[in-house]
Amino acid sequence: MTPEQIMHHSNGIWTCSGCGDIVDRLECEYSPAQLAEMKSVRETAERMAASDPQIRGISCYISPFEFDEVFWENLPNFEDDKIRPALLDIAARKLQRLYERSNRDMSVPDHLPLKPLASAIKTIIKGDGDDPAAFLNRAAAHPYPHSRPAGVNHTAALRKAAEIVGSWAACIPSHFWSGTGWHIHHVNVLIAACHPQTRVVCESPIRVVGTGCGRHDHTADRGEILHLKVMGTGSLVNNLNWQLGIAFVKGKMLTTSTLRLAGRLWPRDFHSAQWEEEFDSYEQVVRKLAEGWQPIGFVDMNSGQSALNDRMHPEAFEIELQITPSELEECLYRCSKIRRARALQRQWGWSFEFTDAYFKRELDLTMIQAASDELRTRLGPPPYWHRGESPPLVRVGERNIKFLARNGVIAFYSEWAQQF
Repeated sequence: MTPEQIMHHSNGIWTCSGCGDIVDRLECEYSPAQLAEMKSVRETAERMAASDPQIRGISCYISPFEFDEVFWENLPNFEDDKIRPALLDIAARKLQRLYERSNRDMSVPDHLPLKPLASAIKTIIKGDGDDPAAFLNRAAAHPYPHSRPAGVNHTAALRKAAEIVGSWAACIPSHFWSGTGWHIHHVNVLIAACHPQTRVVCESPIRVVGTGCGRHDHTADRGEILHLKVMGTGSLVNNLNWQLGIAFVKGKMLTTSTLRLAGRLWPRDFHSAQWEEEFDSYEQVVRKLAEGWQPIGFVDMNSGQSALNDRMHPEAFEIELQITPSELEECLYRCSKIRRARALQRQWGWSFEFTDAYFKRELDLTMIQAASDELRTRLGPPPYWHRGESPPLVRVGERNIKFLARNGVIAFYSEWAQQF
């Protein structure tokens, strides 16, 4: 072999220092073909454990030797339909034995904390000695059906929560935190809409910074404790508030994931560089929800507000929509008014001030544009140095709505109608 061939990664095998010394001996008892076979088995097994969510979840309950043995038995083709059932069967039998030995009490000493998957399986799945693989995969009934849609995989929800909370905790400097108890972060969140049949996700999710709270530790009296909370997802151009809560305490799991309105849509900061993009995303998601799409959410595994370094968990949390169709229609109506206000601001070169009068249904978009055009014609070409206002445009109750331009600000306001 040439020096380049010898140094190429395809000719390398990653080992510990002890095994490396054995391989590098001149009298090594393992042939190149055997070493290549070892490398193929280990890399294939690790690739499956890292990329397959189901296998990743159970791999920590199977010893490395047993895990790789399944792949050795399926050389050279590594057929997935044979490897997957074998791994599931091994993991199910181990977890079932753990469940039986614990006498249905999963409390363990502090130095031996349970992993979330084992706790979840103990809590929400009944054992079945005849079919261990079914024991591992059986769907669980949620104790609070109003909190989540039926059929949600709660084992997966616990695993996601543990991965996110653990990643947040890893971002905390050790001298600021003891390693146990609650920790609070600013985290990036994505709120999107998903088609109920095709599961296609809308192109432009809403990206906001929310508040994330987490805890994952073990106590002698309460066992494993896992909490994940996300809240406060409103922003300057978004009034959707996603509240996510996952709690696993004393062997019981409680979840809630709801989407509600955080007040009326009342945008600010038109001059923000990201305003247009954020508003487009908000309007697209609300429109999809009004069409019957389902809300879903993603949580950043990094702590902090930077969008450049976000690392969203690849799996979405399903969300229960607690916004009525009439409320969604009102949001879309206000979106149309906000877009027209943005257009008027560009035409005038002045700031637009939002008022309650501007969002009245009686003041339609045609009326708004006509009032603006008439006043601009009357004031002459820009720059507009004079104060001006339109005649009453429409009467709402006992008040008239007018269009006003003054001191670099344009607005629609209401005044008491004069009685004659």
